[in-house]
Amino acid sequence: MTTDPSSPAPGATIRRRLDARVRNHQGTLIVAGATQAFELTSVAAFVWRLLDGLHTVREISLAVATEYGVNRDEALEDTQELLRDLLAHNVLEPINRH
Repeated sequence: MTTDPSSPAPGATIRRRLDARVRNHQGTLIVAGATQAFELTSVAAFVWRLLDGLHTVREISLAVATEYGVNRDEALEDTQELLRDLLAHNVLEPINRH
């Protein structure tokens, strides 16, 4: 398993940005940042709902693995990839816990 160094760590906690715009259009979740909008897949929408600043990346990926019956390592890699992309588009922010 090769992890991209820009991916959020499994122990990181991330939340939705308060200024991210979210719409449910005909059953599809659309998330918009300042310059771009994204139509989320059902799995991405599941992850989005867990991005409350309370769950770690690992916890979210385990929920994905359980909900969709996929391998835990694969779920972690896919969750990290999704979060990396959404962080890059400024619709998420990391939480610094001390």
